Parts: sequence; structure tokens; C-alpha cells
Amino acid sequence: MGNKLYIDKSCKICKTYGAYITSEKSIKMEIEDINSLENLESKDEIVFKCDDKYYYGVDGIITVSYTHLTLPTKRIV
Repeated sequence: MGNKLYIDKSCKICKTYGAYITSEKSIKMEIEDINSLENLESKDEIVFKCDDKYYYGVDGIITVSYTHLTLPTKRIV
């Protein structure tokens, strides 16, 4: 499996986000502890790995949402 989401498993918000992502049955993604990443300067943010590229913090959350989630759309009339 190529896509991984690295989170701080001691953080309630991060664990909840990871649970939300894995609750979507169509998403094939591993959730790993951020401490398992080596050579990472800061471990205070979510890291998303996709196609051997890393996305940090908000960029990671946006990339996960954009590439893997079907977000509801709202039509403005």
C-alpha cells in the first residue's frame, strides 16, 4: 500500500482524524505513528505520504481530502 498518514497517536484530534479517514471504506490508507518516521525535523504535525512524496501539516490534510475523500458539494443559487 503506497499511501500512509502519519499522526501523533497520543493526540486525540489526530487519532480522531485518522479514525475518520479509515472509516471511509473506499480509502485504502495506512495510519502510522509519526514517531515511526525517521529523519523528520518536526513531529508536531500530520504527514501524508503519497506516491513517494510527503505533505506536511495542513498541506497533508488538504491533499488527503482532495485525493481521497468525496466531499459534499453545495450549489449556490
